[in-house]
Amino acid sequence: MFLSVVILCCLCACVGHAQAVSVNGNELSTQLTNTANNGLGVSDMQTELNKLTYTDTLLNGNYLVQQLSTSLASKFSGPLDALKAIKRAVEDNYLDFTTSRTMTQCCQASQLEYSLKFKTPVSFTEGCVSTSSSSPSNSKYPTADIVDVMKRNYQNNPSLKWQYFATEDGVYLNYPSVTRSSCSAYDPRFRPFYAESATPKPKNVVVVIDTSGSMAERHNSQTLMQIARDAAKTVLETMNPNDKVGIVDFESSASTPPGDSDTSTCYSSSLAVATPQNVNYLKSYIDKLNARGGTNYGLALEAAFNYFDKEPLIQGKDNVILFLTDGEPSDGNAALEVIMRRNGILGNQVAVMTFGLGASLSQSARTILAAMSDQTEQTKAPSKHITDPDKLRSEMADYYNFFSNSIITEPIFSVPYVDLLGLGLVTSACLPTSTGGKLVGVVCVDISMSDLLADVTYFRQGQLSYAFIADGYGRALMHPLLPRPYEIQDDPIFVNVHTLESSSDAVAVLNSMKAGLSGNSSFTSKRVISRGSVTKEGVTISNILSHYFWTPISGSNFSVCVVVGANDRQATLSSVPAGSGDLFRYHRLDLDTENSKCKHFQRLAIKDSSTVMLTSAAFTNPYSYIDNNEMSSDITRYDLYFNGRTDTNPGFKDTIRNSVRATYKIDDIWKAKQSQSQYVVWRYLATTDGVVRVNPGVQLQKEFDHTQRPWFKRTIANKGKNVVSAPYLDGWGSGYVITLGRTLHEGSSGGHSQDAVVVGVMATDFTVNYFYNLMRSTNPDCENPDYSCFIVDTSGYIVMHGDFVQATLTPMIEDVHITVKEPAVAIDLISKNQLTKTACINFESIRNHYTWRLSSPNGIDNLQGTPEYQLRPVSNSNIFVVIKKLGTSSSGCTCTSIHPLVPFTYKCLRLSARDCECPCYERAELNYCNNTFLLDDRWPPCTPIAPTLNNAAQITSETNSVANLNACYDRQCSNRSSKNDCFGVAGCSWCSLQRDGSSIDSPFCASQEVCYFGQLRQACPDGACIGNEEKDDGGNEGGNAGIIAGAVVGGIAVIVVVSVAIVTCCKKPPAASSTYPARQTIEPSAPPAFGETNSQPPPYSAVYTQKGVVWTIPP
Repeated sequence: MFLSVVILCCLCACVGHAQAVSVNGNELSTQLTNTANNGLGVSDMQTELNKLTYTDTLLNGNYLVQQLSTSLASKFSGPLDALKAIKRAVEDNYLDFTTSRTMTQCCQASQLEYSLKFKTPVSFTEGCVSTSSSSPSNSKYPTADIVDVMKRNYQNNPSLKWQYFATEDGVYLNYPSVTRSSCSAYDPRFRPFYAESATPKPKNVVVVIDTSGSMAERHNSQTLMQIARDAAKTVLETMNPNDKVGIVDFESSASTPPGDSDTSTCYSSSLAVATPQNVNYLKSYIDKLNARGGTNYGLALEAAFNYFDKEPLIQGKDNVILFLTDGEPSDGNAALEVIMRRNGILGNQVAVMTFGLGASLSQSARTILAAMSDQTEQTKAPSKHITDPDKLRSEMADYYNFFSNSIITEPIFSVPYVDLLGLGLVTSACLPTSTGGKLVGVVCVDISMSDLLADVTYFRQGQLSYAFIADGYGRALMHPLLPRPYEIQDDPIFVNVHTLESSSDAVAVLNSMKAGLSGNSSFTSKRVISRGSVTKEGVTISNILSHYFWTPISGSNFSVCVVVGANDRQATLSSVPAGSGDLFRYHRLDLDTENSKCKHFQRLAIKDSSTVMLTSAAFTNPYSYIDNNEMSSDITRYDLYFNGRTDTNPGFKDTIRNSVRATYKIDDIWKAKQSQSQYVVWRYLATTDGVVRVNPGVQLQKEFDHTQRPWFKRTIANKGKNVVSAPYLDGWGSGYVITLGRTLHEGSSGGHSQDAVVVGVMATDFTVNYFYNLMRSTNPDCENPDYSCFIVDTSGYIVMHGDFVQATLTPMIEDVHITVKEPAVAIDLISKNQLTKTACINFESIRNHYTWRLSSPNGIDNLQGTPEYQLRPVSNSNIFVVIKKLGTSSSGCTCTSIHPLVPFTYKCLRLSARDCECPCYERAELNYCNNTFLLDDRWPPCTPIAPTLNNAAQITSETNSVANLNACYDRQCSNRSSKNDCFGVAGCSWCSLQRDGSSIDSPFCASQEVCYFGQLRQACPDGACIGNEEKDDGGNEGGNAGIIAGAVVGGIAVIVVVSVAIVTCCKKPPAASSTYPARQTIEPSAPPAFGETNSQPPPYSAVYTQKGVVWTIPP
């Protein structure tokens, strides 16, 4: 029967009549649907979901915000109780502190064990101490009683992070014990947590530094200039983002920091918010100061007061100039006149603290410095003569104590910062401790922002609703448009919530939140939706009628807001019975001693069922799951719970058991299609609430979250469509693949409307060669030697091109954009407004990312124009098929020559909307001094970049486990005698080039280890066909970034391709003006039966016999 159909096709071709070339997206659309339904099983799985009962509930914003507020307040209460317990212990035991150190120094800490919670080796049995080099010799050390309290705190609340106590003497106690590299370099008194707790009011500080020639004099091994630089930088280190700072350096003239192209020029005239970025820049400026010239006090003070002229002096803020010099003024008493005049204009609100450096400083200079600090009674400040320059750092950095006139009783929460030991973003809750009204130190407890904000981070209600948190200064602490706290490893950019909630109607809401009030309001606001990889595909915007509900969080200066889309609802799956059989095989194969294992490409796998991963979103305490090692006993509890042998919930959210049970049927569906196993790469099903099933079953990284991966976002953004990715290098060793995905919806017996609730995504990966066959078989004119075909997606990325299947030493198929590969077509599409440029603002990288949108609902027929091409949409998908006359030339588009194209690293050269340039970036306009973005109304915020996953490390950890295992499926590459039979089989490569690049007389099929991409002994990328994540967007589609999972519908799909080719051939014969080359018939080998395990592909030293020729591949 098969043979007769092929002959029929050939006969049709012979009797065809002349007709112009064209392409048709409809037939390709049909085959994508067949692949999704018949190969992946989407329609069968949807049928199973339709049998279940879902309840739709309209979201109640007032209830949700109160629920979040209560939960968040409870997370504050534990650390605050711990903090108060340490404070009581210090004050009760302070008189017992002695000058003898009884605890281990942190620099000598030993017997430490690595803690996943703390991301570093620690000891929970003790604390450790360090003593600053500037501490007095009679410094007092805390007693063991303080450590005992810290131990009890941790036992009562295991989510606590670091607990510590810093004294006025510079002694620092830390629990748990941890190693520090130096015994004396750390001085806690000069850290932001200490300064802010001692003087909680925000500060405006201008540091004035003498750089005259006399500062080149040496003291011990350093110049006075070096000592002054260190002191000034220490002042900066005491500051936090609630403070502002400016720098003036002076000699015969005065200067201020000019800024640079990577930051801003505002530093020369405006005080800068003390964010990590600004502090780092000002430190680098100070490091470049050199001694030269005279000593003009007056010009230095004029420059210092210029900062305050441009800074509104807010009541309740401390304002100070720190003036450092080692010499007598060259301009007499001009400084006194400047202070009287300029400070008088400002209402004498600025204090001037002076520091005279060196024993040789003249009496007249000391007199002037004292007078400068003593201008008015209300701003009278200390004037210090520091005869020993080694003490300048501690004396100058102690400036904040001048403002400390009372000891606070309510905890101070630091602005979140990145923990140096790897905890991600943390905040310090601190309280000063005192005895007899005198400050003796500061106690603190660090709180992981990931733990604290988990309820908001993982808020998943409805499809149009979200939650966010802001502090009393208007900083957004968590918002869907910001990265998760756990993922932040560099100094964060503090984004004002007004930047993210840009509607004019939102201003009143946000002001109310900053004031600590509650309320609700309704208005139209924007939703930013990721289109996939944000730096490559960008975002889309929807305007949604929204209901805002907000309230403060007790015990903090934070407020939470829930935004509910109008008529948004939550689909809840009613109770699903356990059913029969094993519903649940957990993905931790390293702890699995029961199931037989095999090797699937580079991975340890099981093939008789999928494995199930439950992401952090599935747990009621997501970061407890991330911070603890799972044990076999945990997995046993999971198994008992999901298989219905107990109702004791081991820590999952209410919906998870039903989701696991509802999706287990996919194993039966996949088994029914397993006869085509030789074509399987990976296939996977992922639910919106955190359940992931992968087949063949493998282990996923604990940090993996499919909802953040580009393939998931892209499919959600194209709900109900067949969503195709551009090619990418699979991170688990199968080579270059393309992903096809489609959404699953809540069960419905009457079909699904456009607004049906999405409950999951199914996806499959197939090889580039398979998709090439699919393209040409559904469009026979692609065989015309005068034309070429390619497929492009809605972001302009080439999904398929004839060049992608050519044997080559350097395959260039990943991240290929139409502006690079087919510039003539791109330029014409831009001229016709079918290809348009857009952008979004990335607050993490401070960049505008420019991407493209291809929209052509009816297609374009330009075969009679220049360039000659035709573009047709592939219905119900995100791709277009294009046929183009060969020989079309173009001046080209602007782009980098580096491949693959990484838009995150290519800076735009031409920003006009009509300029043809590949995806790129430009620096966003951020006013660093006040930390506000200068927004362009055209460009919305970007969604967060997906975090990077380390695939190589995961594969390396399995190297020994897979070394002696059989392959899960034998591809039988060496038995495939034709190119078409070899094409499309995952792991096989058609060998057509010798090692030196010359042609092989008799090409043959072999495993990709033998001739990757068609060339003998060509190395697989990264040595083992393993993909790496891109830096820009969590990377490649897969690399474990896209689960990489999927399957090709193998023989079914191949036969379908032939069938479509038959129909197409009969319907549309080739043009008479061209003689098409003969097309080979696809003759798929009989696939092995499901469950059969064959040997791995032959090693490099294999002998292949093809068409009577014996090939020996040398080792």
